[in-house]
Amino acid sequence: MRGRRDHWSKAIASTIALALLVVGAVVAQDSEAPAKGAAPAKDANPNPNKEKDNGKPAAKKGGRLLRGPGRVPGKGVGKAADPLANAANPDGLVVAPGQPLPLLGTYHYRFKIAVGTVDPLSAAYYPPKVLNNISPVVLLIHERERSSKDFEESIAELKKYSLAEELQKQGYAVLAIDLRGHGASTPRRTLPKSDWPNVAEDLQAAYFCLVDRHNRDEFNLAKLGVVAIGEGANVAATWAARGGAVSSEGRASDLGALVLISPMVDAQSQGISAKPPITALAARVPLDIMAGERDAASAGLVDDGPASVKAIVKRFRSNKVETFPSALHGYKLLQFEPTMTSAVFQFLESTIKTRADEWEGRYLFNPVTYTDVKILKNPIRNDPAPAAPAAKKAAN
Repeated sequence: MRGRRDHWSKAIASTIALALLVVGAVVAQDSEAPAKGAAPAKDANPNPNKEKDNGKPAAKKGGRLLRGPGRVPGKGVGKAADPLANAANPDGLVVAPGQPLPLLGTYHYRFKIAVGTVDPLSAAYYPPKVLNNISPVVLLIHERERSSKDFEESIAELKKYSLAEELQKQGYAVLAIDLRGHGASTPRRTLPKSDWPNVAEDLQAAYFCLVDRHNRDEFNLAKLGVVAIGEGANVAATWAARGGAVSSEGRASDLGALVLISPMVDAQSQGISAKPPITALAARVPLDIMAGERDAASAGLVDDGPASVKAIVKRFRSNKVETFPSALHGYKLLQFEPTMTSAVFQFLESTIKTRADEWEGRYLFNPVTYTDVKILKNPIRNDPAPAAPAAKKAAN
């Protein structure tokens, strides 16, 4: 009789415990709901292109939310207020402050970033067509005496779109910076030879800007590619070989592809030789070395001479050395050489775009300050109309 009483006592106790758990869950759910009569919270700058899943942006296709298998950023990787959310538009270029942004893929930002002791750098940021933690990202680096505006110039091969716009159309996020002393970066000056090896710090500052955007779930920094031109290619190789694109001690580099267009044997005596860093990177990062066959400044790296890197680079299957029947160099090679941009896109596609890497928050120990933020519409470019049948027949 006593055993039966003990059995019923245990059953009653279990029932009470279960009821308390249910009540606790309901109370917790109620505590997260808005107070009665309170208006629902609104984003400071609502964006109709940003699908949300439990407060996190996601891509949407066929009614399904597409997200990478992400983890919540670790302690200390919190999201501060977004300085781009309330971008001032003194010129009225796109929208009034506080109004919804236009369709993703049709605009970009211009701003200056300050990180640590690096002088403020001017930059253009093209968000991906869908804000999520799956999209890849590309950092664009210009050559000496040029600027990031080169990546906004229309290219015939791209039906008059610019390189930055075309990458955005293909689903990449894009950041193009003005190196110190160049473009709209301040102060504008001619860099002495002694300062060029330090330009690698500018690329790390740009990387920290990307860490900030990554932590806001706009793309996946584990799928990072860099496209660099001329002296900028030498700087990018130097930065990567020194351990660039690393957010905190103990992490591997986020760099997943490095495209070097017209890298220079000695960067016109700027003190940044290309061969040592390229040799160091050949086994670590997928490389694509591109140059004109008759480009005197770069040919030595891709021919069979003593300064060539071709043998060591091609030793690894993920790397490429591509030459073009041209004497053009740097920006002009990218702008005017047929099939040049398609070769760049093919390499990025095979290395970072299709890469399956888990999204994970990054620690940002070097805070990024944004100033002079503007939202700019991409130029409207009409694709050429297809030729009429009669015109095609006459052409044949």
